[in-house]
Amino acid sequence: LAEIVHRGLLHSLAVPTMATSVDGICIMQSSTAAEDEELFVCILELKTATTITTITEAKERLERACNISQEVAQRFFRIDACSDLFSLLVWTPDYRGQVLHHASTTTCSRVLFVVASDQAIIYAALIKFNYLDLIQYSGIITMITSKVEPMLEPEFLIGAPPEALHHAVDSSTVHLWRSMAEAIRLRRSASHSLPPCHEIVPYVVSMWNHTKGGQDVVSRQLKNVKVDFRSLTPRAYIYIRFIMSSIINAHHLHRLLQNEHKLDSFDSYQKWKGYLNHEQSFLQFLVRMVQEWIPSPRMSDRSSNDIVGGGGLSLSQLSRQEQRAQNDPVRSVPKYRKEEFYNRP
Repeated sequence: LAEIVHRGLLHSLAVPTMATSVDGICIMQSSTAAEDEELFVCILELKTATTITTITEAKERLERACNISQEVAQRFFRIDACSDLFSLLVWTPDYRGQVLHHASTTTCSRVLFVVASDQAIIYAALIKFNYLDLIQYSGIITMITSKVEPMLEPEFLIGAPPEALHHAVDSSTVHLWRSMAEAIRLRRSASHSLPPCHEIVPYVVSMWNHTKGGQDVVSRQLKNVKVDFRSLTPRAYIYIRFIMSSIINAHHLHRLLQNEHKLDSFDSYQKWKGYLNHEQSFLQFLVRMVQEWIPSPRMSDRSSNDIVGGGGLSLSQLSRQEQRAQNDPVRSVPKYRKEEFYNRP
């Protein structure tokens, strides 16, 4: 593995409606003479097993794959997308569709599929797709787009047959669809492209699993934490996300305890969650937390500029150190190469 580049949302140049978000783009160096190129590019897709059950299942898949390849200690596989090993190592239809979508959107025929536990990589599969299959997949997406395209027009509801909206279970779904259609039309009429996406930098597998969120709303809030100091290492980015996760957890717990006596008056979780979100936002919680925050004695200034209990730096020393750091050149650049993460390959 020569290099990893992290990007955000990517869209296909050939099919503008195709977009994907990859975990990384790898530049790999071949260790065998059988490969066509010495250096080649592939998409990186990470899957992590965080429970005993999922780790055991991953190891069982690895054992079955070793029996097929007749290599006992093998953990890295070069496989074709049409082979039995592909269905075994990429074990769900959703994951297989995901790597196919990555490859077709980026026109990159190779995908490195990595399965890891908290502490180590269990196995990795370098998947190679046939270029004609990628073109056929893009053609299918284009056909689906042509069928859905008329639904974006305002007059669609007037002459549409009843079965056209059979997927809508209630009126709110229809209103949501109309809002989305209006947003798509406005975006297409604008001359500028989509705004930049937020960058995601996984560093340590175990720490990433514990701090990436777990709920859609929480994940969106955490992704909005954007720190852009080049002097920070990749681990420091994760520390910032970890602190933000702790604050969000405190925010949720505070709201639940504050309104525990009203729990019986709600007949659904959706209404209960909506009430909590309406009553106090995360921003309001942050403002209140800052106003009522009592600093630790270890962060308090003393006349001697020492910390209570000895060791460490005072606030004034930290301030001077930060001032010097801003004026000094960057001493260490993160190991990954930071790229512009606009919505283009």
